[in-house]
Amino acid sequence: MGKEVPVNEKILVWAREKAGFAAEDAAKHVGVSPEKFAAWESGGKLPTMNQLEEIAKFYCRPVITFFMSSPPIEESSLKDFRSMGGHYTLSPSKFFSALKIKIEVLHDTLKEIAESEKMGEKNYVGSVSILTPIPDVVKKLNELLAWDNDVRRAFRTPRDLFNELRTRAFNAGVLVVLKGDLGSWHSKVSAEEFRGICIADGVVPLIVINPNDYDSAWVFTLIHELVHILLGDSGISNDMTGGTVEREIFCNKVTGEFLVPSDSLRKLTQGKNIDLKFVGDLAENFRVSRFVISRRLLDVRLLSKDRFNRINKTLHEELASSQKTKKARQNSGGPDANVVARSYIVEPVLNLIINASDDGLISYSQAYAALGINPSRFTAVLK
Repeated sequence: MGKEVPVNEKILVWAREKAGFAAEDAAKHVGVSPEKFAAWESGGKLPTMNQLEEIAKFYCRPVITFFMSSPPIEESSLKDFRSMGGHYTLSPSKFFSALKIKIEVLHDTLKEIAESEKMGEKNYVGSVSILTPIPDVVKKLNELLAWDNDVRRAFRTPRDLFNELRTRAFNAGVLVVLKGDLGSWHSKVSAEEFRGICIADGVVPLIVINPNDYDSAWVFTLIHELVHILLGDSGISNDMTGGTVEREIFCNKVTGEFLVPSDSLRKLTQGKNIDLKFVGDLAENFRVSRFVISRRLLDVRLLSKDRFNRINKTLHEELASSQKTKKARQNSGGPDANVVARSYIVEPVLNLIINASDDGLISYSQAYAALGINPSRFTAVLK
């Protein structure tokens, strides 16, 4: 039997409740009786280090947390702009709570590198407000990304368009990564919980996109979060076509106009019967999702609310069906995890962190933590 460790029983209770587990479930996971687990939480008995490590892993907490004298103050600079069905979202899952910490660690590391290399401030961060006319914000986006609508036609798929916009964002000084788990599919955070996160830092603006969302939605999320950066907002978003929070509504309108300009949409729909097939044709033309097109048609009053609801109902039914198919494919295997990790981090960010660790600006342990990669996988991801 391993040696018992002097944990703080109050932290044991706090961490379990924050993770949203009943004591019986936690006891079952660790492999002890409910009575023994209750004794740990009351201070009557102590767990071994192996048992504590299993608890820490289950709650997504560092082991050191359980030796603190009181629960840590969990403050985040990220505002919550999320809503679901018109309601404010509930408490985050344990995986999302842990993921937010990892994202902030990544940003802290990038900021440390930027300050060491004396990178300048980005004057576009916080340069607009929700009172700025939408056409002016769209113009600023076009200038920032060196973009015009004709460029879009060079890309065959939404994924191709996303990759190009991500590169252009990086060239403008905005880092964009895909991150939606803690390093394995077991810890996936659903797109319903978050689609995008942005940190509107003047030196290192960062956008994180949840890859567990459909890739046809990534383009909208990227631009939506970029608008938040122009507003100077650091926060979490999940409703990318509707939204009930004022700033989310503004970001959605700007993003919609950037990706699907109202003048172009009116020209393409003139004299057309707007049915589900035509919505699909428009989505292919603009390289965005059908949800974005249906919402834009509603916004520019080319689609009635009743027709919009019927089309969206069908789209959601098709989405639910395709999600089942996607899940079945994932269960039967998929691409190499190291290749996926490398593509999600994006090469410029990967190189920035690796070069900084090689140059001694940050430690290798900081690099591992920032990238969320286990040291044993590090070399394989870099290949």
